Amino acid sequence: MKKLSYDWTNLQGAAERKPRRTRFIAMPKYYFHTEDGRRYPDEDGTDLPDLEAARLKATRILAELLKEQPRELLETGRLRVEVTDEHRRRVLAVAASLNSEVA
Repeated sequence: MKKLSYDWTNLQGAAERKPRRTRFIAMPKYYFHTEDGRRYPDEDGTDLPDLEAARLKATRILAELLKEQPRELLETGRLRVEVTDEHRRRVLAVAASLNSEVA
């Protein structure tokens, strides 16, 4: 039988040290799917602290789409960002629509 030995010097003063307590709070993951007549799913998702943060991010995504790709809104009349949770349940959506007439 092999004799097991352990170097106990690493434990000196362990009783005097306070244990560290680290808490990790898992943030929910949200997925931001964009739509302009076609659906572009978000496969990666984003960890955010709460639903309000997800709503703000969805609004920023929509604003960026309107800024960078206004033609999409002109062509389809609608841009939308749908937000789902980690279980892929829809939790909110933000949308922009356009109704224009040429005289």
